[in-house]
Amino acid sequence: MAKKNITTFLGPQKGLLTIGNHCYAFSGLIAGSTSAFTEYLKFTTGDKYSIVQMQQGSTNETTRKEVKVLVNGVFVIHQDVDNAYPFPNTWDFLIPPRTEVEVTLKLGGDNGMKSWFAIVGRVYDA
Repeated sequence: MAKKNITTFLGPQKGLLTIGNHCYAFSGLIAGSTSAFTEYLKFTTGDKYSIVQMQQGSTNETTRKEVKVLVNGVFVIHQDVDNAYPFPNTWDFLIPPRTEVEVTLKLGGDNGMKSWFAIVGRVYDA
């Protein structure tokens, strides 16, 4: 009998999930704050590297937002966007092996607005 690979979506979480040579993460809708950065995703990768696309969305896309993505404690993305400009909500980047990634967001207005982050990509042998 042929072996079946069955994968179950376990719902929103802060971690990066790997299935074969693909990976994904989805924070789910989380209420943000205007006074501090809210953590949406936080994980450490294994022995392989990933090339991913990260997307961010919110229940109110006109609210000013500040996004910070840290890789081993170093900013790789820091985006501070005013209401007057469209919010660029897609980033492509490489995640090295054995790396801690943290994705945070702080609101400039509309305290409690809900936002989400998603990562989709491929995993490669190092």
